[in-house]
Amino acid sequence: MNTTKKLELGAGCGNFGKIFYPECLLTDLENIKNECKIHYIDVFCDAYKVNEVFQNEFSAVILCNPYKYGFHTREKSIELFSAIIGVLYLPADIFLIYHHKNRFGTIGFFISDIQKAHPELIIELSEEEIDSATKFPNYTFYQTDDRLLPTKPNRLTKVKISQK
Repeated sequence: MNTTKKLELGAGCGNFGKIFYPECLLTDLENIKNECKIHYIDVFCDAYKVNEVFQNEFSAVILCNPYKYGFHTREKSIELFSAIIGVLYLPADIFLIYHHKNRFGTIGFFISDIQKAHPELIIELSEEEIDSATKFPNYTFYQTDDRLLPTKPNRLTKVKISQK
């Protein structure tokens, strides 16, 4: 089993995962076809149901500027984390790259709830402020709130996950 593969959820019109992470598959909802002149999506699926498409196949999941999905309520955070766990081959990582004002990237607010929902796991969270232009050179990130405006993520959250 190849456990070096990565999976980017909600890739949108960009190809971040394919540029910065080797062997990365990109996913998004099918309606992205209407929003992007060009897209690089490999598999169309709902992030909250990604475990219905893949099982135990990836070493990491990447979320860049999540919008209209993500870690924005307790319930949705647990639902998304549970779906992500189903596609990971543990030990594994989640990489969340976002702007601090993006409420869909706030996994840190819900980490204790997620840990209670998954007592079988060891979950370690680290957050750092980043300059996305330096960390990910020559890549333009976009807001995907129906306007496709350039944005500059300034947070990188890493979640390390392993079995107890």
